[in-house]
Amino acid sequence: MKSPCISITVICIALSISECVLAQQPGLVAPTFARTPIQVTNRSAQLVSPYSPSQKLRVVFGLKPSNPKEEQEFLEALYTEGSPQYHHFLTAKEWNDRFAPPAADEQAVVDWATSQGLTVTKRYPNRLLVDVEAPVSQIQSALSVNINRYQLNGAAVFSNDRDPVIPASLSRIVMSVMGLNSIQVMHRHSNGGRQLIHPDY
Repeated sequence: MKSPCISITVICIALSISECVLAQQPGLVAPTFARTPIQVTNRSAQLVSPYSPSQKLRVVFGLKPSNPKEEQEFLEALYTEGSPQYHHFLTAKEWNDRFAPPAADEQAVVDWATSQGLTVTKRYPNRLLVDVEAPVSQIQSALSVNINRYQLNGAAVFSNDRDPVIPASLSRIVMSVMGLNSIQVMHRHSNGGRQLIHPDY
């Protein structure tokens, strides 16, 4: 019977080789809000094994608003008594026409995702999100990450092992990449911040 320590060592060596290969790829940048969970980087999450390459995952690309400064100024004026914009609310279409990412930017993300073998499952009128799904193997290849299984505080979780990267040409468009791990999840206030277990897919 093989020692568990030997198995983990083999996994770590394989991941290190993969990391070196990925690090050599030019023209790739990490989105601003797409960071590896600190529990993985500080190794408080214990590596168990690579994630099944055939398992599907859902990933969401968050796009940058077209005029964030103007949008913030409008919101402040909207709720400031005495302002000409006070309570002059916009319709959804007016808001999208003024502040949503350009349609060409959203299409660029869709085109790139499709070219990487990712299936676009949903697009939104405000063009702020693009939902995709794909087997783990395709996601790893597209975003230059490894996705692994970990043990964290007695729970089984999965996570990317490094920051995802995208083509530099999309860096001004894509702000975040969500869904690469089950550690960074949103909680409802009514749950008191308790960790909830969600299905991987």
